[in-house]
Amino acid sequence: MRWRRRKRSRRPSARTSSEALRSKCRKARRGKQALEQSEGTDMNGYQGAVMWFTGLSGAGKTTTARYAAGKLRERGRLVEVLDGDELRHTVCKGLGFTREDRFENIRRVVYLAKLLSRNGVDVLVSAITPYKDMRDYARGELPGYAEVYVECPLQVCEARDVKGLYAKARKGEVTAFTGISDPYETPEHPELTLRTQSVSLEANGAAVVEWLERHSPLPGWAPRNGKALP
Repeated sequence: MRWRRRKRSRRPSARTSSEALRSKCRKARRGKQALEQSEGTDMNGYQGAVMWFTGLSGAGKTTTARYAAGKLRERGRLVEVLDGDELRHTVCKGLGFTREDRFENIRRVVYLAKLLSRNGVDVLVSAITPYKDMRDYARGELPGYAEVYVECPLQVCEARDVKGLYAKARKGEVTAFTGISDPYETPEHPELTLRTQSVSLEANGAAVVEWLERHSPLPGWAPRNGKALP
């Protein structure tokens, strides 16, 4: 009768065990990062700023916000522009222009801005936001909120209107139109005022970039001259 030798099970070498441990540590770190991101904790400890561009239709809110966003991205910042007109065709679709619907529209925009900013993204919101209580609500909900009043005379906004919305509002074909049949409450103490009638797009965009980098610098960021900004 032939006896067979039982094979010994191989014990993992010290090297294999070490590699497995390192792999588990890497997975744990990735899991922790994913959890922190889902809970809104930015990896660099940076809370994104929210610059809220308010003003009449045609004042130049979105144009200025997009220009400034491009310049900020060139400086290595994560930036997102939330355009009120675009959002009314997506997450705010179906809302009208009553005061209640306008407020619900702003609530949804605020929610999106909050999600982005708490994950380290600077948010430039372009929305008429005609009422003071709406802007006060946004300020109260958003850390790092800054109000940007895009000032432009009504007649200039009308002249810029390629869609003819102002003309329709004058004829009564469009109701509750801000500046014509619905009021716009001018901001009293905005953090920044941009005058698009008399100041160039480049200069206004530079003012946005300068304000943001002064008041919401990235971790480790310093001005080119090496001096701290006031």
